[in-house]
Amino acid sequence: MFSPGEIDLVVDTDAQAGRIRSLVFFSRTRAPKFTDVPTTEEATGHKWHEGVWRGFAAPKGLPKETAAQYETAIRKIWDSAEFKEFMNRRGLDMIYLDSAGFALLRCIQSTIGTMRLCCRLSGVECTSART
Repeated sequence: MFSPGEIDLVVDTDAQAGRIRSLVFFSRTRAPKFTDVPTTEEATGHKWHEGVWRGFAAPKGLPKETAAQYETAIRKIWDSAEFKEFMNRRGLDMIYLDSAGFALLRCIQSTIGTMRLCCRLSGVECTSART
């Protein structure tokens, strides 16, 4: 969930308990667990489908054999029924990219720019010590 200011992560139980309200999901489709929350396209007419990024990183120069071992282990976890159920229970999108595919997506900075634009257009002040 996207929350401007000092909140970095909001757990879905907060939304279910009514302590917070989700405004939109940065996804092409509504989240199965939160069907009453529109996508950004539904709410604004703009096709902002940035979603949430989750990934693993390693130090530069990691031996290719070690990287391959990690990638194999991560894919095994990804393919497990337990992991899929964990993600689905929380209403989290799942898109797998191997290290080569993930490396091609050099749009993290543009994602941050999109979030700032979204805040500006909606009149929300976005502040963060990390931006």
